[in-house]
Amino acid sequence: QRVATPADIADLPLLDNEFSKNRVWVDQNTDGGWAVYEKSINYTIESQLAKAASTNFGSAVVYNTTVDYLIGDSGEGKVYRYTYDDVSQSNVLTQTITQGVSFGTAIAALDNIYVISEPTSAKNVYIYMINNSVLTDDIYLYQSAISAPVGITEWGSTLDISKDGNWIY
Repeated sequence: QRVATPADIADLPLLDNEFSKNRVWVDQNTDGGWAVYEKSINYTIESQLAKAASTNFGSAVVYNTTVDYLIGDSGEGKVYRYTYDDVSQSNVLTQTITQGVSFGTAIAALDNIYVISEPTSAKNVYIYMINNSVLTDDIYLYQSAISAPVGITEWGSTLDISKDGNWIY
């Protein structure tokens, strides 16, 4: 890639190999001559969520500004909700949703709707909503579990919600 000045590097698009170092040729460097810059990863880890004594923490992860993080642990049959605390400036565990083993294998989200699967033990799919009110913003079970049809051995190993919210796949 080639640019006129070093300031133009910031406007370059990310390449497919953004995790590999790339060279950028600059026609007029800050000292008046030409230069070659090497672009490399500019990402840094700011914080990390971890759960002690977890068997499969992170089996599914959803993030949005309404709920913050929902993180599945399908081995424990739990989904953890972490929200950002301004006082401690960190993510704190604010809610734990528990069902059977494999619950939290897949999570799909759209607006205030959260669909979480339990594909192998009870073979259920659960629909949750966030109670976005002044009193609470807890996630609650919106309707009873959707069970797998007879003969299905794995139900909800992957999930998605249509953009209009009318269909769950």
